[in-house]
Amino acid sequence: MEREQYNSFMVRLWRDPGTAAAQGCLRGEIEHIQSGQRWRFRVPQSLLVVLLALIDPESTAPPKNDEQQV
Repeated sequence: MEREQYNSFMVRLWRDPGTAAAQGCLRGEIEHIQSGQRWRFRVPQSLLVVLLALIDPESTAPPKNDEQQV
């Protein structure tokens, strides 16, 4: 019997300080709890791209940061 692979993520979202809430740049970070790896992004759509790549690495390119991996 094949064992299910379990993944959990912490997603953090914030706006850059000094910008109006309606116009501020949305920033985010995804942390893969099992490995401790983190990916930061500046484009909200990157959130889904990173999550999909982590969940099914064979069907998607490896995750790439908008900024740097921490």
